[in-house]
Amino acid sequence: MAKDRTECTRCNNPILQRTAVKNGGLCALCKRDSERQENTHAMAGSLTQFSDDVLFEQKVEVAGLLVEQAVNWQVFEDELVYLTSEYLKVFANTHQDLEFYGLAFDCNSASGQVHLCANS
Repeated sequence: MAKDRTECTRCNNPILQRTAVKNGGLCALCKRDSERQENTHAMAGSLTQFSDDVLFEQKVEVAGLLVEQAVNWQVFEDELVYLTSEYLKVFANTHQDLEFYGLAFDCNSASGQVHLCANS
């Protein structure tokens, strides 16, 4: 490795010496990721996690979601709308003092998860 280069201490990719000095041995991407994790943990400790105190147990009927090897998107959409509606009813009844102005779905396609996000 050239004298003006070293390796990132996290991912082992080659980086400039000045980058290593500036970022505590990390490349720019690893530095960014570590800052994101720190910020996320700091925010998580300061935010109230309202959904944690709402009991919501629904059984999802997954039999109709697949047709051969393909997803039946209409069944998926119908189930998602139903579960969202039911959860929002429970959540709204539990937190009548909050006003919500936005709703989003946070989807993780790698694990097949869909999270409901509501802004207040």
